[in-house]
Amino acid sequence: MIIKKISLKNIRSYLEQEINFSEGKSLLSGDIGSGKTTLLLSLEFALFGLQKGIIEGSALLRNGEKEGKIELVFDINGTEYTVSRNLKRDSKGSISQENCFLSFNGIKKELSTKELKTFVIDILGYPSQLINKQNLVYRYTVYTPQEEMKKILIEDKEERIDTLRKVFDIDKYKRILNASEIFLLKLREKKKEKEGQVFDLPIKEKEIILKKEENSRVKEGFEIANKKLIVIEKELEEKRKLVETKENEIKKIREIKEKTASIESSLREKKGSLKEKILELSELELNIKTLKGQIKQEEFNENIQNIKKIISDKEDELEQTEKKHRTFELNSAQIKSKREDLLNNLKNFSELKQCPVCKQEVDDKHKEKISSEILEKIQGFSSALELNQKQIHELQEKANIIEKEIKILKERERCFELNELKLQNISEKEKRETLLKEQIKILEKNIAEFEKQIGENADKIGVFLNLELDLNKLKQEFREKEITERNAIIEKTSLSQRTIDLERAIKEYELEIGRKRNIVDQISKIQKLQDFFSKNFSEILSNIEKQVMLKLNYEFNSLFKNWSSMLIENENMQARIDEEFSPMIEQAGHDISYKYLSGGERTALALAYRLALNQVINSMLTGIKTRELLILDEPTEGFSSKQLEKMRQVLNEIKVKQLIIVSHEAQIENFVEKIIYLKKEGHETHVSV
Repeated sequence: MIIKKISLKNIRSYLEQEINFSEGKSLLSGDIGSGKTTLLLSLEFALFGLQKGIIEGSALLRNGEKEGKIELVFDINGTEYTVSRNLKRDSKGSISQENCFLSFNGIKKELSTKELKTFVIDILGYPSQLINKQNLVYRYTVYTPQEEMKKILIEDKEERIDTLRKVFDIDKYKRILNASEIFLLKLREKKKEKEGQVFDLPIKEKEIILKKEENSRVKEGFEIANKKLIVIEKELEEKRKLVETKENEIKKIREIKEKTASIESSLREKKGSLKEKILELSELELNIKTLKGQIKQEEFNENIQNIKKIISDKEDELEQTEKKHRTFELNSAQIKSKREDLLNNLKNFSELKQCPVCKQEVDDKHKEKISSEILEKIQGFSSALELNQKQIHELQEKANIIEKEIKILKERERCFELNELKLQNISEKEKRETLLKEQIKILEKNIAEFEKQIGENADKIGVFLNLELDLNKLKQEFREKEITERNAIIEKTSLSQRTIDLERAIKEYELEIGRKRNIVDQISKIQKLQDFFSKNFSEILSNIEKQVMLKLNYEFNSLFKNWSSMLIENENMQARIDEEFSPMIEQAGHDISYKYLSGGERTALALAYRLALNQVINSMLTGIKTRELLILDEPTEGFSSKQLEKMRQVLNEIKVKQLIIVSHEAQIENFVEKIIYLKKEGHETHVSV
């Protein structure tokens, strides 16, 4: 990880500043209170957010401001990441985080504070269990406040060991041991639960033996019942055949009875029909005789066609007469009309005084002359009318005579046709008479045949009663045998079902016993695990932890000796690490307590401890991405000029790509490649390079 840039807005003494970093050795220079610590806390906050007891919102947000912002740009393996976190003060004065962003590869994501911390821990390669914990890996590999490092050297050895366990991730052995105790408790509970599941195993094993013995007995009973059923079924089949034989014989006799009944019914029907036909024949002969007596032979002497022709001629003559009659009536009506017109003219002319045409007066002489002429015409019309009336009367009389003649002729025609119908009826009845006589002969023959068949069938029907008695006896025996068979089937089915039930029960017992025996095996395995975890595991784990701690102690001690020898000014003073990682100082053959050292010596040992710790952690946690970055906070506080000069060699020995030193010592400026100056004026920090 390489820090490239950090931007601050309303963060303590920073109103709005942007600070660029580069690879190599850089110095954050400034007087006490100029904002160096704020810058380092801002860097840690940008990565991990607020941390209770370590980074509080009140330590970052500028007094009097409601919002603040920190944006950090860093590089990991060629990929540039930008994280941005905002701080906000609510109406009650509480400060919280919000609006977190992450950008990389041209993508910008808005994340929750926890999501951003999770992502940062992932890309830094830190253990995932640190998500909800203090970031000790960062604190003891990248940036450790100088006072915190001094504190770890003077604190209680148990606290120190516990802290180092967390830093080295060795407290996992303690967590494993605690988990093993929980696991052991679970094993005991599981064993107790399993033992409860198999307490009745001996009972089940005895019960399955009894079930198998019972199943053998039931199978023997089933075989006996099956053989018995086979015998019964054979006897039943023989009875069934006998019943079928008797039923077939009775069926044939019943068919004869039904046929006889049908013949008797037909016989009665034919006798009735014969009686009816004889009666019909008698009546028919009488009717023929009567009809023949009714026909008048003389009426057949005249030809019917001549009568029809005379009637037709008479009808034509009548039609001509009526036509003439209508013509004369029409002429009479016309003559009457003309005569009436002349009478009206005569009346009008007698009263005429002036000619309507010439307008001259008409004299009496002229009137008399004209009137005489009109009267003469009227007389002529009257004579003609009288003659017409005479003709009409004569034509009417003639028509009446013709109608009477036609009526007489039509009566003669009807009588002739009636005789013809009677003759036709007599012919039909004679044919029916012949047919009836033939039918009577056939019926008499059929009746004789039916009576013969009825006599023959009577002998066969006589044995019917005995057959029915035999059949009823056989059916009774058959029903009794069926009951025997049914009982045998029930017994066989019951035994078969009992066998099925027993075999199912045996199978279930076998499965249950198998399952319980498997549980017994599981109990044995659980017991072995329980013995292992209760007797061996904690000891093994403790030995592993001791071996790891011894190895770490050896490496730590070697590194600590190296760094302390470079930093301690007194050549007679030597430093080492004891088994509990406590710094031990020896001078002139005597051990000296850390608290009795000078300020510069304490700082030197704290820095040596810090550098040794950094190297050990980086060598252990191979996957972390911050091994190329180191921040030293006031590493030379209290140093003499000779110790300050030794810092050049120390800094050259630190093999990282980016080293950031926080110091107000002017001499350090000669040991670095870039200097960032921080200066505070009127509660505001200004940055210059």
